[in-house]
Formats: sequence, C-alpha cells, structure tokens
Amino acid sequence: LGDEMTTDLPQSSNNATGDYAVDAFERSGRFMGMSNRTECGLHSHIQKVKEQKQQALESGEEFSAPTLACDKCIDLSVDNFENKITTGDEGRELLVEFYSPYCGGCQEFAPTLNKLANHLSLNVPNMQVARFDITENEIPHINDEELFQVEVTP
Repeated sequence: LGDEMTTDLPQSSNNATGDYAVDAFERSGRFMGMSNRTECGLHSHIQKVKEQKQQALESGEEFSAPTLACDKCIDLSVDNFENKITTGDEGRELLVEFYSPYCGGCQEFAPTLNKLANHLSLNVPNMQVARFDITENEIPHINDEELFQVEVTP
C-alpha cells in the first residue's frame, strides 16, 4: 500500500445506477470515520488522526477514538513494548496485533481477536494475545534499533 489510494471504488452489483457497493469504502482500504475517505496509507492515516486530535484540542472539544474490546489482550504501549516483546513472561508466546481503532478492517476483526484471546487464555496457557494502537503510540525501537516496520493494518 502506498500513502494515496490508487484504485477505484468497487461498484455496486447494480451497475446501471453507477452506485458504489455498500461496503466499497472499507473494501478498498479507506478508513471509517475519517472526513477524507480517499487515503488508505498507514502514514496518511496516522497523520489524519493527529490532525483531528489537534483540531479537537484547539476547539476545546473532547476527542475520543472508537473502543475495540479485547478482554484478555495485553495492551502494548511505548512504555511496556520492549519488556513484553523481548522478555515477556517466561515460556509464553506472544501474538501481537498492530491496529487502529478507526480502521474498518480492524473494527471488523476486533470480535474475532477477542474470541481468540479468550480461547487461548483458557486452552493454551503458554500463548497470549497483545495489541498495539498505532494511533496512540509511535512504533518503538528495541535497543535503539528499528527492528521492524508496520506498513498496514489489521
């Protein structure tokens, strides 16, 4: 994915009207709840969220992101990322999701991730699910090195 949408929106099955499919914006990678629905790149997405937060701050309005419930997920942040990823709990494997609460695909996947995390906590005790909100945190470095890049969500 690039930072700008380069594909056309999927058309409705009723092409005679020229309408877009009901879920065309989400299927083409556009983020839900964003005022400009023509960008799908991760960097553009993060920039738009930052701009919306700044506008809300300047206007005195409260800014709130959609909540994606995951009862058994470990919420990662810059503060705990290195510790959880590099050391974690001895003998436990960690499945990490990088997500945005504004991403339509992430919103759709959230109930599945929650079910998976609940199932693993009951049936596979050496496996945990963690998630990292890319709109609230910069991708951290480990030992001052950039070991990976997140290029797309979910």
